[in-house]
Amino acid sequence: MDNSIRAMQLGKAAGVDGIETEHLRYAHPRICVMLSLLFSAMIIHGIVPSMFGLGITVPLLKGHNLDSCVSDNYMGITLNVHISKVFEMCILEVYGDYFTTSDLQYGFKKRVGCSHALYTVKSIVQHFI
Repeated sequence: MDNSIRAMQLGKAAGVDGIETEHLRYAHPRICVMLSLLFSAMIIHGIVPSMFGLGITVPLLKGHNLDSCVSDNYMGITLNVHISKVFEMCILEVYGDYFTTSDLQYGFKKRVGCSHALYTVKSIVQHFI
C-alpha cells in the first residue's frame, strides 16, 4: 500500500473528492491500514464505491503553438479519485502477472499508441489496393 502511494506523482490535480496525492503521502501511517481494510472489503464483497467511477474531464491544448479557438486542438484529461488509483496500483502489484492482453490490442498499453494502429490500417489498405 505504502509503495503504491509513494509511486504516485505529486502535484496532480484532485478528483471530485478533493483528495490529492499529497494528502495520502503525508497522512498518518494508519492511512495504509485503513485503505487496506477498505480494499479488502471491496474485494471480498465485490463492490467499489460509486465515487471510483466519477471523474472531471478537463480540456487541454495538445500543443503550445496550436490555435486555442479550434476544438480539434484539444484533448480531454480526466481527473479521477486518487484513492481509486491507489486501489488500481495495488491490484496490479498483486495480480498484474495474471492480466494479459492480445498483441492486437493497441489502446491502454505501455509503449503502444495510435501510430501502431494507423500503421496496421495503412498496411492492410495498401495490401488490398
